[in-house]
Amino acid sequence: GRVAQQNLAKLRTTDSGIADPAWSPNLGYLDLIFSLAVDGTNIFVGGGSDTSPYTNRLFKVQTLGAGNVDTSWNPQIGVGDPNFDYVLALVVDGTNIFVGGAFDQVNGQPRRGVAKLSKSSAQLDLPWNPVGPLSAFPFSSITSLALAGTNLYVGGNFQGLGGLARQSLARVNTT
Repeated sequence: GRVAQQNLAKLRTTDSGIADPAWSPNLGYLDLIFSLAVDGTNIFVGGGSDTSPYTNRLFKVQTLGAGNVDTSWNPQIGVGDPNFDYVLALVVDGTNIFVGGAFDQVNGQPRRGVAKLSKSSAQLDLPWNPVGPLSAFPFSSITSLALAGTNLYVGGNFQGLGGLARQSLARVNTT
């Protein structure tokens, strides 16, 4: 049978791939989901809203049971501009999660397009800010992230990163 889900579903890998009827996280106003990253029994969900002025664009959801949202894990992404603030890419690394997107603030600190957060507390890693100015386009963004050792590959819509000329692809150090 069919199961009503809104914007996010957990599909079974058996039973013809039907949606798990017991798993139904409530993400409130998050009506656009662009990125997912699984970490053990949690899934990080990134996106945005075309209508909401709230700054929570990233959620931590349990993969087990009903899919409860961890409301204590609440990073503030951007300044609440529904036309600009989006989480478009996620990658998990050890105790951290790297977040890419279209935003200029994280937890009230300047961060343009990419940030490093604690998986457990959502605290921003203040010293880690390799991007600096993300330049050239008025709507520059990071749309993809890939991790290889201590290198984070960053892809998106930009012509400069950290003061260096880079056309849509760059590599930064994760430490």
